[in-house]
Amino acid sequence: MQHDDSTDLLVFSYGALQRREVQEAMFGRAFESRPAHLSGFEVIEVPVPADHHDPIFGTSDTRLVLQPSAHPDSILRGQLLALTPEELRIADGFEAPEYARQLVRIDNEIEAWVYFPV
Repeated sequence: MQHDDSTDLLVFSYGALQRREVQEAMFGRAFESRPAHLSGFEVIEVPVPADHHDPIFGTSDTRLVLQPSAHPDSILRGQLLALTPEELRIADGFEAPEYARQLVRIDNEIEAWVYFPV
């Protein structure tokens, strides 16, 4: 994954943002990405309230939620994306209000933003 712009911000995606069609709908382009992992976390599926369905993310009745794992050796696999500051603001606007962005250490070496439930 190349970083042509020193202002790119890294985001770890474990869900819908990995999908090309979601990227193109939200940002007007698809991102280069690379596989990455987040240690000590897992995802669970939770019901999506009827008023939170968004056509960009599809009509699924569930959503993935990140949480610490009971198993410290758990590894959550996802994709590392490089977004501009403006694209990161767009991503913030698309996340449900119950999510907030936090910096975490990805692949035990670099920091990236990830969306956690609040």
